[in-house]
Amino acid sequence: MAAFELASMAAASDENKFLIVAEGGLDVLISLSLSDDASTQEYAAETLAELLTVPEIQVCILQCDEIQICACDGRQRLQHILVE
Repeated sequence: MAAFELASMAAASDENKFLIVAEGGLDVLISLSLSDDASTQEYAAETLAELLTVPEIQVCILQCDEIQICACDGRQRLQHILVE
């Protein structure tokens, strides 16, 4: 399962987190998070949470065309949108 492997890699080190982003992993994670399989969604979300622990990666995620930041009652949350 790709999502599990990405989650394991991201949890192992910051170097792996940077590698995931550099190799196009954000697009893969967005696709996996939209899966019909609940486990796949969970591992994709876990990986994204791991990536968000690195400030430099936070900037990359905010610049991703497939993720929209929405303000709700003073709080921000990530909302996935499918760009077709």
